[in-house]
Amino acid sequence: MLSNRINYRSLVGRAGITFSDWLTLDQAITQAPKSIGVYVMRGKDGRKFYRVKGESDIVYIGSSKNLKNRLRQYKYTNQKASSPTKRVKWFSGIYPIEIAFAITSSPATLFETMLLQTYIGDHHELPPLNNSNVLKHLLTQ
Repeated sequence: MLSNRINYRSLVGRAGITFSDWLTLDQAITQAPKSIGVYVMRGKDGRKFYRVKGESDIVYIGSSKNLKNRLRQYKYTNQKASSPTKRVKWFSGIYPIEIAFAITSSPATLFETMLLQTYIGDHHELPPLNNSNVLKHLLTQ
C-alpha cells in the first residue's frame, strides 16, 4: 500500500482507497487496468522536492476514466498532447518518476480533488506538475 512506502500518510489515509506499489512508468502501463482511477507520481525512490511549506516527493496527482490509456499517454506523447502530459514527459526526462494508482468505484475526480486538497493543506500549493487551473477549480467548490 502506498502509505507504507512514503512519509505522506495523510494524503492516502484521508482518501480511503488502496494504492498499488510504486512502479516505473512501464510497469504501471503494464499493470494498470482499463478502468476509472486516480494516480500519484513521485520522484523515484522518494526523492523530495522543497515546497512552500515543507517538502514532498509527490510531483503530480491525476485521475482518468481509463488508467492504462492515460498512463500510456505519458510515455507516447505527440504534438496534440495536453499541457499536463507535456509537463510530466519533460519532468520525467530530467528526474526519474514512479507511479502508484488506485481503482475507484465512484468518479475518480472526487478522489483526485480530495488528494489535491489534502496536498494543498499540507504544503500551501499544488504538486509541481499540476496546473494552476486545477487550483481555481478547487477553490470554487
